[in-house]
Amino acid sequence: MNKSQVEIFMLMVREGSIHIASQRLGIVPSLITTTVCALENELGFNLITRGRNIRKVTLTEKGHAFYRLAPELLRLLNAIADIRAGIKRPGESSPPGKIISSARENTGRF
Repeated sequence: MNKSQVEIFMLMVREGSIHIASQRLGIVPSLITTTVCALENELGFNLITRGRNIRKVTLTEKGHAFYRLAPELLRLLNAIADIRAGIKRPGESSPPGKIISSARENTGRF
């Protein structure tokens, strides 16, 4: 699961439509559907109900539960990405110790 899958799912739910969400993102509706299907496969349950000619997105019970948790999940996924990138968050201290570097005497002179 990645951030973009969760963000696309959240936008689709907020807009109430796969078509409108795809227009907002500037992508084809089938990409929204593929992304949501991939997310469902990773989670192991359906997020939306599927049927013929459904224009409005209808969430399953588990889809509602996932949508309520999605903002916190996004926050955690962003924090994990920051950790991977080595970005400090407010309140975090610098690692202890000294950094020792050596360079030739003429380094930095022109």
